[in-house]
Amino acid sequence: MPIYDLVFVGSGLSSTATITNLLTSLQNRPILAQPLRIAVIEKSGEFWTGIAYGKRTSVHSLTINPVKDFFQDADKPIFFDWLTNMRNQGWPGLTDEKRGIAETWSTGNSDKITASDLEGLYIPRFLYGVFLTQHAEKLVADCATAGIATVDLITGEAVDADKTDDGYLLSVNNAGPIIQLHTRDLVLATGSLDARLINNGLQHNYVCVDDVYGPSLKDNLDKISEGLSKLEPGKRDILIIGSNASASEVVHILAKNIKTDADGFDKIYILSTSGLPDRLHVNSDYDHLMHNLKALDESGTYDADKLIAAIQDDVNHAATQGLSVGKIHYSLGERAVKIQQKLPADEALKFFKDHGWTFTRITRRTSENYYFTEKELADAGRLEFINGRFVRFAAEQDDPNGLTFIYTECKQGDPKPYQGAFAVVVNCSGAEHITETTSKLIRNMLDKSIVRINDTNMGVSVNEHFAANDHLYIIGPLMAGIYNSKFKFWHLENAKRLNSLAPMLAKTLLAER
Repeated sequence: MPIYDLVFVGSGLSSTATITNLLTSLQNRPILAQPLRIAVIEKSGEFWTGIAYGKRTSVHSLTINPVKDFFQDADKPIFFDWLTNMRNQGWPGLTDEKRGIAETWSTGNSDKITASDLEGLYIPRFLYGVFLTQHAEKLVADCATAGIATVDLITGEAVDADKTDDGYLLSVNNAGPIIQLHTRDLVLATGSLDARLINNGLQHNYVCVDDVYGPSLKDNLDKISEGLSKLEPGKRDILIIGSNASASEVVHILAKNIKTDADGFDKIYILSTSGLPDRLHVNSDYDHLMHNLKALDESGTYDADKLIAAIQDDVNHAATQGLSVGKIHYSLGERAVKIQQKLPADEALKFFKDHGWTFTRITRRTSENYYFTEKELADAGRLEFINGRFVRFAAEQDDPNGLTFIYTECKQGDPKPYQGAFAVVVNCSGAEHITETTSKLIRNMLDKSIVRINDTNMGVSVNEHFAANDHLYIIGPLMAGIYNSKFKFWHLENAKRLNSLAPMLAKTLLAER
């Protein structure tokens, strides 16, 4: 049975960033008498990138946040130096398609890159994935050569874990017999939980994409295109359930990549309680419009309910001035966070628990390209929002035009049938809730009380050192809803935030050696 000092489950950004920080620290001060034995377990077989920056997303996808909100300050020159070298060398290692996309993007932004005017740029996500992969692979190779550490990459799904006297026994399914391995320290960096599925075994002849990234976004776009080509014009409406970042990505790529009359769509409908995010205007100063937050700050009497009310009132006031929440994002956030830091402890916790998700939704953002695509479609009458929440598909599917469903309107809570049918449905409703997770590993660890759900009911409980148990650590989206003296995060999917946490966990792991 393989025995390791440290095992990571998951190989997305949070795992990669932690490992690269750990290996860099070992290079700078090799404190170990023996090489550190590390393993990384990844069920997809795609290491270092996760879904967001790897093959399962589209090569046309950009980062949701601009450079200002994507990179740590220290990481910007490292990435852009790498980018410049890649371009000067003709984008070595990239496919023809990716090389063309990279060259078009870099040429279109060359003036800003040359002048280091980077803050408002949105990066092709696959390029960041290539950067992560090359950086990690070089570090792994260098550390192996220097006798500092070895890193084994294991393709398989970790399905169970048992706590032992000196660590953890992991069971891994790699499409064959279950294998077991032992580790002293275990890091769960599994990323977001699996997609919340809506099809649930319903039998039909229509196109229903339940997980936009499974097996990949390209595969699902091909499936949608093929489905549309079989429909008569006038019957090619698409329903997208949910309005998260994935919905923005799907809308953009559908609009840009499905262009022919043979496989084109008529109209996209988005079923959502809020609508798609607004475009982020970098360096926009609208503090003079934050009347309610300013008045609350000056009053000196703060509580959670007053804070969320002031936020919503200022958002509504900005709307009367023709300004979306995307445009006032920085001014709104700066004022709100300033007051939030002044809340008494009980009110701060109440704001986090009762209003955290509302605040998150108010301040959601999308990339500039996505915004303009959405606006162009809406102006042309080809994008429309259905204000409501999906409940389920109708039990009886007898409409010849497509799938029918039950939903609740936002202001009227009784479920009712939607009057219309869709031959193409795309599920962008987000990840499953941790209390209902289908992950065998997480479910088994919860059932064995190796980990527990945190007090906000959003993720796994960890302390100020990322520890969920003895020698067991969590980083990434599984930490959602964390609220302790050091960390207060409603969700953890932002690259800049993950990159800020990784060095902290790496330091904790080194201290264990």
